[in-house]
Amino acid sequence: MVNVGIVGCGFVGSELIAQLHATRSSAKRLKVVAIANIDTMNLSDTDYTPLHLTNWESDLNNSGVKPDLDVFIKYMASSKEHAVIVDCTASQAIANMYPSWLKQNLSIVTPNKKAFSGPLSLFKEIHLLSANYSGNGRTPMTYHESTVGAGLPVLSTLVDFVKTGDEIISIEGIFSGTLSYLFNNYSTTAAGPSKGTFSEIVKVAKDLGYTEPDPRDDLNGMDVARKVTICGRLAGLDLDLSTLNVENIVPESLRTVATADEFMTKLPSFDDHFAKLNEEAKAEGKVLRYVGVVDPKGNSGVKLMKYPATHPFAGLQGSDNIIKFTTKYFPNGVIVQGAGAGGPPTAYGIFSDLLKIQERVEGANGGVGYGICQHLLETEGESLTLVMACRNASRAANAKERLLLEFPFANIDIELVDVGSVQSVMSFSSAITNKYPHINYLFCNAGILTTLGINWKLIFYLLFTDPIGLIERSDATIQPVGEMNEDGMGKVFACNVFGHYIMTRELETLLANSGDGRVIWTSSITADSNSFNIDDWQGIQSREPYESSKWACDILSIALCERFVKEESHISSFTTSPGVVATEIGNLPRWVINARTLAHYLFRVLGVASQTITSYNGAAADVYAALQPLNKMNFLCRYGSLCSRWGATYVRASPISYDRGTAEQLIEKCELAYQAFKSNLSTAPAN
Repeated sequence: MVNVGIVGCGFVGSELIAQLHATRSSAKRLKVVAIANIDTMNLSDTDYTPLHLTNWESDLNNSGVKPDLDVFIKYMASSKEHAVIVDCTASQAIANMYPSWLKQNLSIVTPNKKAFSGPLSLFKEIHLLSANYSGNGRTPMTYHESTVGAGLPVLSTLVDFVKTGDEIISIEGIFSGTLSYLFNNYSTTAAGPSKGTFSEIVKVAKDLGYTEPDPRDDLNGMDVARKVTICGRLAGLDLDLSTLNVENIVPESLRTVATADEFMTKLPSFDDHFAKLNEEAKAEGKVLRYVGVVDPKGNSGVKLMKYPATHPFAGLQGSDNIIKFTTKYFPNGVIVQGAGAGGPPTAYGIFSDLLKIQERVEGANGGVGYGICQHLLETEGESLTLVMACRNASRAANAKERLLLEFPFANIDIELVDVGSVQSVMSFSSAITNKYPHINYLFCNAGILTTLGINWKLIFYLLFTDPIGLIERSDATIQPVGEMNEDGMGKVFACNVFGHYIMTRELETLLANSGDGRVIWTSSITADSNSFNIDDWQGIQSREPYESSKWACDILSIALCERFVKEESHISSFTTSPGVVATEIGNLPRWVINARTLAHYLFRVLGVASQTITSYNGAAADVYAALQPLNKMNFLCRYGSLCSRWGATYVRASPISYDRGTAEQLIEKCELAYQAFKSNLSTAPAN
């Protein structure tokens, strides 16, 4: 579960609550436990029971609790489950608090532009403290998609370009729904007069609620300037509102009039000024559009510009936003267009960001490990005690609940462990040793694939040169180089290999006690000996640390099995591949995951057997390696899960190109590291 606290219940905040309530069955992992507005606040109980959203407004008004943001934040920070603050205000004072919230491990989702377009130092501090930008740790996170374009995928698209190493040549767009409406109606290439004078169209827009109460707040360009600043900063430019060139189209003499009513009364006297600009553009076959521009060469700004009738900006309708990215990989541009303002689209953007956090915190709850559990419970039945070793307690509880619905007889225990932490693995192994007399199967399935983004140029190249490789491997994902964990180990190697090695060593006695203990390592069809270098055995300097770690699993499994056979310990070790399963092991954008899943099905129908797709299908090889008679198994092979065109699963053994010398060096390095950590932990003073 992820606990959500909402600050600000105006137009956007109330719409968000309505959307969360309407989709409560699909968004049940998001619990709204705190709501606050300017007059009152409503906090749930110490168990963080979800608030009833049916009558949230009357419950809030009847709570009688004066709003106290310090109390609100303290309550959210005390949650045992991950908590997110949704700031639906436009307050600079609240935006200034973001760093202090992040330091308490509170994630933030917000449409508030002030934090990201205000002081540059604040923007940089927020990003430094946010795991999704800094790459440090798993939480907290900050998402603010709805600060630009409401729910349109503007910022996520931009971030993908930057993470994949694409070069931003320019970003230009109509960022204001209000100004879009004004000029789409006022300036067209159609023959004849406009739909009205400029002041008349401003009045219509104001009456329709498209403008701010004082239209000057739209016409002065500052809202667009904030969005340009946000985009520029995400593109790597140190833009600042104080130095950005912003064309204020409010006539100068009207900028200081006292009220909005006085402004509207006097605006018609400037209709001739706007008519002249419009006629000049029309004479050139162009239209006027108020645009924001991000230019890495130094010409960023906000201005009224002329565009030919053939330009995408000229044909815009209604109050839509349109943003065009021009990059090195996409020289003809990528366009994002749609409703960029209003309560529902903005709340949608916030909701989407909340789901990103929930998925990143809890995982997909449906990986290969879950499929292994299903297979074992089907075949072993009530005789099996299933121990689910998970990092996240709520994820484990959710998985257990689902399994019990399917297998009511199941005997399932949960033990928490972070395989990427030596101390956590040692504590877990000690708990297992004290609780159970033997272990039949140890599935080393935990794994991470950290991605910075997608290499789009390589995707298009592989699409035409190696489409099967594109769909089978992770070549086009950009993986970070030099990632270390808190133990000083390579981050991917620690989770995918070393934690499992320690667990195996610590639990050898229990495995031997079963008389036929089996260690099953989940490798991958992407495992590649060319990615592995014994001089960089943890893959710290590798550009493919995931592929390197999976090859290490293969050769380590064989080396361990040879030792087990030599010592007659009654333990075997095998390596498997789940094929290509559509899980979310890499932190890729949702639309990429969905598109790739569709491609998996297409390729399977075309006869690519590696496309197992579901976790249940992918787990077939793991369970095969666990349950087959020992005399039918060959530890020098990797057992792979495969599927027919129509989804029937089968398992095939593929020989591993085994280099005994390299494997012996690897197991020696792992053993030395294991003994060193064990010695340090045994001599460390108790806390």
